[in-house]
Amino acid sequence: MNVVEDLGAKISYLALPVGTRVYDVDSAPVGVVEHVLTDEPKDIFHGIIVAPPGPDQSHRFAQREQIADLYERGSCCRYPVPRCTSRARIRRPEWSRKRLTTRCSGPAPRAPASISAL
Repeated sequence: MNVVEDLGAKISYLALPVGTRVYDVDSAPVGVVEHVLTDEPKDIFHGIIVAPPGPDQSHRFAQREQIADLYERGSCCRYPVPRCTSRARIRRPEWSRKRLTTRCSGPAPRAPASISAL
């Protein structure tokens, strides 16, 4: 079993910062939070996009049911790394067609030049 640093107090998904470490049930590092997927008007937490620790790995989606707890300095998944990060667990959720709010790092998207400002 890996030793995990003090993760701090439990927090809401609304306060989960991008870059927070993600651990599996065995305290093994899975990656860091890249996006928090929510429907803020309805106060619904859908899950997080996890950026992997290695550059040769792809991003993973952890559904809210896969997340045990959210803390100030880390989040914990309910499953071991193979199950938590398996490509088979990644599917396009039905709600993904609805408008979602995401909080992510990086510059804000820009509208194409062909769209004029209102």
